[in-house]
Amino acid sequence: MRKRAFAVASVLLVLALLAGCTATVKVGYVSNISHDPASGGFWQAEYSLFTGEEEHGFRLDGDGEHTFYVEITTTEGDLALSVTGPDDSGEEPFTGGSLPSGNFSFNVPGPGRYTLCVEAKNHKGGFDISWS
Repeated sequence: MRKRAFAVASVLLVLALLAGCTATVKVGYVSNISHDPASGGFWQAEYSLFTGEEEHGFRLDGDGEHTFYVEITTTEGDLALSVTGPDDSGEEPFTGGSLPSGNFSFNVPGPGRYTLCVEAKNHKGGFDISWS
């Protein structure tokens, strides 16, 4: 009887611990990232299923605004994108949630260190983000 109670308690404890965790799931995830502070860069990814969050930090040089070009392919699920920076300002020059399939662009202010964050929930498809 004690063994059974211990086994049930152990299972309940494991389930309680797992309930608080956010799992990243990547099925068939293929990504390509390139960056040059002077000329720009890109981040491309294709996958059968992606749930979770991925970040990519990079530096932009040169005065003036920098343009980001985004192409999203969604066959199912949700994809969100945000850019924070420059540096540790806490600003978000761009944020978008539940982005549909399509193309769009946006600008961020001058030089500094930025972070791109892609957050997916049961997303099937991919994205292609480039900047100059």
